Amino acid sequence: MRALNNLGDATALSLNPGSSIVFSAAALTATTTASGAGNNLGAGRNDGQDFLSAQWRRNGALLNGSVHADGFNLSVALVDAGLTRTTDSTQWQVTLLEEMTELAATGTLNVSFQNTLPQLTAAATAGDPLGVTFTMATTDLDLELNNLIPGFESLTSAITVDGNDHTAFFFDLIALGAQFASHGQLAQRFGEGTHTLGILVNDWSNAAATVNLQFEVQPVPIPGALVLFGFGLAGIAAQCRTFSRGTR
Repeated sequence: MRALNNLGDATALSLNPGSSIVFSAAALTATTTASGAGNNLGAGRNDGQDFLSAQWRRNGALLNGSVHADGFNLSVALVDAGLTRTTDSTQWQVTLLEEMTELAATGTLNVSFQNTLPQLTAAATAGDPLGVTFTMATTDLDLELNNLIPGFESLTSAITVDGNDHTAFFFDLIALGAQFASHGQLAQRFGEGTHTLGILVNDWSNAAATVNLQFEVQPVPIPGALVLFGFGLAGIAAQCRTFSRGTR
């Protein structure tokens, strides 16, 4: 790679590695902004260039990227940046070489990723005589990057009712986005009345989205057949007591 010489009286190589690189879900490619100058050895050449070359590396290996129009900088895609998670950071090393004198200058560049906050919506149906349908939906733009870098982003969910952990009970809600529970199931687990459901979603960086909502567990009616059966048992018991008194 060649770099145009900065005219002047420089007597040694100078290198500015440029600004830190920050990728994001909206910026999957980044271009370095390094600059450098040599000893003006090319001042007498027709093209006015020094014999300069630049090498970009990460952990000693050449960095994969497209050479910028200036012949010095690189445009690098996220998949080649050396980041494996949204929380990762790394460094790129740049070396400026002057071929005539074999002088060199080096610099490092910090590289990271700007996390996107997760989003969460949730609801619970009200007034259903059979039970309650819970729904939730999570979105995170960084999850789409798992198609490029597996495991780059991940979300975990926790669910509480009245401040107590009930994540396991709401497995389908987390896995499928919806879950129906009858009033009988809810009454057995939480009791009748109004309860507060809390949902917490975290990503790799522990950025969180939360929703708190209320749901009502209605009294479970006793089926008519059971009522009649109960009355029947009570009647039989009364007759037994009467019969017992009459035979004494």
